[in-house]
Amino acid sequence: MIFDIHDNFEVLMSSSKTSVGLKATAPITTILDLNDDCLLNIFKYLSIQDAFNILGCFDSRIDDAALTRIADLKSLCFSLREPPTFKRWQFKIIGQNLESVCISAGYTLSSQMSLYYLQLLLGSSDSKSRLRELTINYVKFNDDYLECVLNVVSNIKYLDLSFCQLNDELLLPILERAGKLQILKLIANYNLECKSLHHIQSPHLNFVELELNLRSGIEVNKFIAEHVNVNIAVHSPSRLSYKTYGPNTNENEGDIETT
Repeated sequence: MIFDIHDNFEVLMSSSKTSVGLKATAPITTILDLNDDCLLNIFKYLSIQDAFNILGCFDSRIDDAALTRIADLKSLCFSLREPPTFKRWQFKIIGQNLESVCISAGYTLSSQMSLYYLQLLLGSSDSKSRLRELTINYVKFNDDYLECVLNVVSNIKYLDLSFCQLNDELLLPILERAGKLQILKLIANYNLECKSLHHIQSPHLNFVELELNLRSGIEVNKFIAEHVNVNIAVHSPSRLSYKTYGPNTNENEGDIETT
């Protein structure tokens, strides 16, 4: 609990005192007498929320150790039905160090909720340089979402925008700027004609996962023919079956899916 953490640190931080009836005693060692390595080892046992609770309450060295502990959080994955309880300013600090973000929203939830978290986590310049994996599922994509993704997409290697209401007009600028993209997943995007796939610029693309819809078949077949060195998994509508293409699969038909 926050009370226990503060209480224990106040004891460790307290200055040396002289016992009643004694003229001189040895000075009490406090936590600040420890070297930086020892401080960091102690903070490894704190949760991220505990580190935030201590931040700003004691010495600047304690703050540095707390920030280092917070920076240990490299991956954040959550559903908006059970979102993290961090405060707004805490999300901003967390976002500066993340390498992977995964947010699953839900069409029944407000689009503003998921956008709120994305703007906090992906809004800093540090997010742009550090983030490598981004998953956004079950959102109604719009220009605000596009702006968030474009802020970080230049260094993204793994991008999953499955189960989103996403069209080619919004996807195209993302693919044009994703110069380091290796894996792309676009399952259950029924507004996609997949014309935007032809604008992928990354020379590192290795795997693409798609789902056919009534409008995408022609463009998907063109994409497969033009990218023989890319492994591609193509699901039938409703994902009842799939076929794989590329150097590792040689157009094998997949089993009927049960999920």
